[in-house]
Amino acid sequence: MAIFFIVGSILFCTVLLLDPLSEPNEPELLIWGFVIFTSLFHIILGIGILLKKNWGFVFFKAYLKLLYLGFPIGTYISKKTFEYMDEYNIKKYFN
Repeated sequence: MAIFFIVGSILFCTVLLLDPLSEPNEPELLIWGFVIFTSLFHIILGIGILLKKNWGFVFFKAYLKLLYLGFPIGTYISKKTFEYMDEYNIKKYFN
């Protein structure tokens, strides 16, 4: 999962860099800002999970709580992931 967050974010940023803005306008700048912000968040999240840091676990739980808002698929993914984390006590692997 952590590798997916990191690689996906790098790919999104690469796509933006390979297709630069010809005439920047407000909607395109907002899209760029959103993609860059979410990519940085995903990279930090992926590094925290990969290094098994406690803050990475906290960020991941916050990420899953935000994903609840993405009804119906995000809600399903979040619910199943939280159930898995509780069932197998994933928190014990993070220091």
